Amino acid sequence: MGEHRLQMTDWRQAVLIEHHHPASKKDDPDAADDNSGNPPSYEAIRTPDALWVEYADGEREYYDMKNDPDQLHNRASLLSKSQQGALHKTLTGLQKCEGAEARRKAGHVEQ
Repeated sequence: MGEHRLQMTDWRQAVLIEHHHPASKKDDPDAADDNSGNPPSYEAIRTPDALWVEYADGEREYYDMKNDPDQLHNRASLLSKSQQGALHKTLTGLQKCEGAEARRKAGHVEQ
C-alpha cells in the first residue's frame, strides 16, 4: 500500500470557530446577564497568521497574530474590501462545507 503525503499546499489554511450565545427566555431564572462574560454570537476563521471574526451584530475584527498575538489591535478597518471579501468567502465556505474534500477546499484563503 502506497503512502500518501499531503503537501502543505494541500492542507487547509484556515479553521472555523463558532460561538452561539445561548438564548434565554424572558422569565428564565437561570438566564445569564448580558454582562456575564458570555460573548455575543460570532463566527471566525483562524489562519496561521491571522484571526478574522464576524459578529452577529455586523461588527468585524481582524488581528495579525504574528505581530499582535494578544489581539490588542483590531485591524479590520485597515483591510481592503477585497481582503475582507476573501476572508468572508472563506468563512462562509467553511460554514457550509460537508465532507473531507469540501473542507479541504473551503479551508484555503484566497490571496
